[in-house]
Amino acid sequence: MLAFVMVLGISVPAFAAGDGSITITNATQGKDYAAYKIFDATYVDPSEGDKLVSYTIDSSNPWFALVKDGADSPFTLTQVRDTTTYNVAVAEGKTDADVISWLKGQTVPAGTTADASAVAADTTVVFTDLEFGYYYITSTLGSAVTITSAIPDVSVVDKNQSPDWETPEDPDDPEAPEDPDPEVEPQPGKNVSKDGYWYKPSITAGITDTAYFKVNAFVPKYNDDKAVYEYTFTDTLGDGFTYIADSISVTINGDPYDAIVTNVDGQEITVKIPVYTIGADYPADASVEIKYEATVDKDAVYDNMNEVSMDWTEYDPGTPEDPKEPSTDPDDPNYPSEPTNPKYPDPDDPENPDANTPTPPDKVTNTYVFGFNLQKYAKSVAEGNELEGAEFKLYDAETGGTEILVVVIDETAGKYRVA
Repeated sequence: MLAFVMVLGISVPAFAAGDGSITITNATQGKDYAAYKIFDATYVDPSEGDKLVSYTIDSSNPWFALVKDGADSPFTLTQVRDTTTYNVAVAEGKTDADVISWLKGQTVPAGTTADASAVAADTTVVFTDLEFGYYYITSTLGSAVTITSAIPDVSVVDKNQSPDWETPEDPDDPEAPEDPDPEVEPQPGKNVSKDGYWYKPSITAGITDTAYFKVNAFVPKYNDDKAVYEYTFTDTLGDGFTYIADSISVTINGDPYDAIVTNVDGQEITVKIPVYTIGADYPADASVEIKYEATVDKDAVYDNMNEVSMDWTEYDPGTPEDPKEPSTDPDDPNYPSEPTNPKYPDPDDPENPDANTPTPPDKVTNTYVFGFNLQKYAKSVAEGNELEGAEFKLYDAETGGTEILVVVIDETAGKYRVA
């Protein structure tokens, strides 16, 4: 919580300067983090009782104009005698939540240099040797991580992450064959493969062929400022597929977790990832990979679709200083519930914010089983040369090829498909 204390004319054992630190947990590897000091701080020695903090800002500070004259600023500034220093107080009627919300809605003033910065090598970033103050922390994820004090040491959680679909990587296997279709890239979310190595949004297949399916998603501990309780993936197989028993595998960052629950019910496959149950063992930057296999069966049509959805429940985790547990009472506001913030663009109407959804749009793959028309003629294709009732065989090469088995769709119309 943010405590602003006026200290004019008061004699207290305060520390005007010192070194503090800020530890950011749940950081995203490879992202840039930066800390900008907005206010200077002094604080009462904690050994003397509750820690009381006084904040000041100098008129030369790049944040000064924004704090003093910014629209709806929640601060009141009082000049200290004839100096360029101003004491900072929360304006009447404003709360700590108002302060944090307002500051998070601002951008770093032009020309401002970060007091500390680092690229996250893992899921924790630590800024040390910080002057006592009130800091605005950002990341290249796109918005402020948090607003916090370094007086003297604090830990904050980066809640800038959001679940979303991910694009699978190319196979890292020396035994992998060459990419049969290198011009086609995999899509985020769900893809299908003919060989179990190269995954694409669509493939062609014949009856009895095996189709390999893969789902990839970023499944962090947080959805913005809400903690994720449980993820649910629902994958629906088209009627032209038969699931291959025990072929499903689920890993998070390459590791299996006993707590993950999978269920296959006919053409529907459900995967549940209980983030809260896994607890401290759940990684900060978590990516899930779901793989399974299915056989293309006799019910296959031209376009055989598979669709997967991604949902989750979430709750208010509180702060590191005041953590909250999810409630087991459905009537409690902190009972895990579905997300409500519509921030994922609707693929059918991406330019319309009103069409946004609170979870990522479903992903679809297509497995095509082609048909063809075959008319049989004697010598040349001409009226009167039709060979009614003639039997034939098809091969995949002019000489020495393998016979292509076909299924009659409409013999009168000469329509067949590969068996």
